[in-house]
Amino acid sequence: MAHEARPRSSAVLTEEGRAVLRRTWPAYARGIQEYFGRRLDDEEARTLAASLEGVLSATRRPRGRMRAPATKAGTVRIGDVR
Repeated sequence: MAHEARPRSSAVLTEEGRAVLRRTWPAYARGIQEYFGRRLDDEEARTLAASLEGVLSATRRPRGRMRAPATKAGTVRIGDVR
């Protein structure tokens, strides 16, 4: 199927949804770290962070953003939602 012919959809995060995300994000961040992030070595964490940054760059909107920069071995740090 040609790119132009693909079905498209979008979603908008309301201010109320943004507030819920800010309030619940710490629990999600802990889960991501516990079940996913600690299983990556430094190189894997850097590769994943670079890949996710590429996706963010391609889809970034002026407001709001989540980051996952790599830190020490086996750790992916999840940034605050702004």
